[in-house]
Amino acid sequence: KATVSQLISKNVEVMPNGCWRLLNWKDPDGYTYIVMDGRRKRAHRAVYEYLVYPIEESNHIHHLCETTECINPCHLTRLRHHTMQAFKDLESLWREEVRPYAITGTT
Repeated sequence: KATVSQLISKNVEVMPNGCWRLLNWKDPDGYTYIVMDGRRKRAHRAVYEYLVYPIEESNHIHHLCETTECINPCHLTRLRHHTMQAFKDLESLWREEVRPYAITGTT
């Protein structure tokens, strides 16, 4: 039975920004997966549970680095569903309303 560390130890690339990128297949959303106990699991969740703390059913794992393929536990944090939704709403607001003006310098 392979552990998380055995599954990722030979397949991780450390990026210049500190992200750990698993050199596995990615889904269309950019997430990588590992298979444990016959079940496919998102790699960032498996690594977080293995190295940091178990993830409750009501928790999401947020990438502080905003890189979905990152599995570095220092770049991950547990959030409750409503907090995760607030992050998504703020990110959407930034992308759609604030960022275009910040880039062009117009109002």
